[in-house]
Amino acid sequence: MSKVIYWGCNIPAGIFMRGVKTLDSNIIFGQKIKEIRKGKNMSFNEFADFTGFTSSYIYKLENGRGNPTLKSINQFCEKLNVPVGYFF
Repeated sequence: MSKVIYWGCNIPAGIFMRGVKTLDSNIIFGQKIKEIRKGKNMSFNEFADFTGFTSSYIYKLENGRGNPTLKSINQFCEKLNVPVGYFF
């Protein structure tokens, strides 16, 4: 399990720290993006064109390596017609 260094302490990733959930929210977001893309039977390139992002960004998100900004989350919501709450 990966760890996060917080105030000199090793804490397992995903633990809430002061009300903010760490890495897990990015993984969940990426899984939801992947579900939507596969549900639409789209390739990375097709989905990237549809949403206005690059295929490499989509790939990073789906694999939990991307850190979506509020602006990109809103763009996904608009393009996919889903509420922000769907992702979290």
